[in-house]
Amino acid sequence: MKKITLFFSVLLCYSMSAQTNLFQDDFESYTDFAINNVGSWTLIDVDGLPTYGFQGVEFADSGSAKSFQVFNSTATTPVLEASETSNWEGYNSTKGMVAFAAVPSNGVFNNDWLISPQITLAENSNTVSFWYKGCDAAYSSELFTVGISTTDTNPSSFTVISANPESVPANDITWRQLVIDIPDTYNSTPVYIAINCVSQDQFGFMIDDFSVDTALLSTDEYALNNIFIGCKDNVITISNMPGEANYSIVNMAGQEVLKGNTRLESQNIDASNLAAGIYIVEITDVNSNAQKRKKVVIE
Repeated sequence: MKKITLFFSVLLCYSMSAQTNLFQDDFESYTDFAINNVGSWTLIDVDGLPTYGFQGVEFADSGSAKSFQVFNSTATTPVLEASETSNWEGYNSTKGMVAFAAVPSNGVFNNDWLISPQITLAENSNTVSFWYKGCDAAYSSELFTVGISTTDTNPSSFTVISANPESVPANDITWRQLVIDIPDTYNSTPVYIAINCVSQDQFGFMIDDFSVDTALLSTDEYALNNIFIGCKDNVITISNMPGEANYSIVNMAGQEVLKGNTRLESQNIDASNLAAGIYIVEITDVNSNAQKRKKVVIE
């Protein structure tokens, strides 16, 4: 089952910042190579142009006119192997959302939109963040903007809240995180947030781990904020516990694979019997039901 309302730290053995998640999506549960019906996201291809593909590599809707696509480099035929100059893998995961380069026509380039579901912002201190990169070093000079709308998902309704445009450096396929402070005029307001790829004859612009958060914390969340969740040598460590808590470990298919209860200030969990992959550690305070979650990797 897809969980899209959780905030997961993507750095192992690193404490989570003091914030409350309003919406999160890592795109892992969606159908490989989908170009529509991607959960509650809205995908709009304004340019309407065919896109570049790979010579000798096949996948659904390769070359089609499309906006963003759920891309899984391990499911292409043959598999797209990562290298120092070409990497189509998701951020610490299998899948990400890719806007492929439109084949230019009469001076028209990419105009592709990935628009979030409606999200109600907190009273203040709201941010939107995601990881992004160009996938091919020879064509990595990708361009994009981030916009916000209070009315609907029509591209004309969005106001740009990022640089106009943001850019990816040439000859660089490094993952970068963009964090934007949402203007206070949108506090306590239902909004849509869009990523608009406006690249000109590049190749593949990928985004992953999209999150909307607020620095506001409830009293119970403050109590859990100092909990440390980390993983080293396939041992998951939970420390700085304020009291009795339940813990569970969930795989990326939404299946609970381990669970327990602890009254200890620090707890070590042997995860060596789990299959290698990405898992979610969830801590629930028994008294308040406040929760904290973190993504870890078992090798």
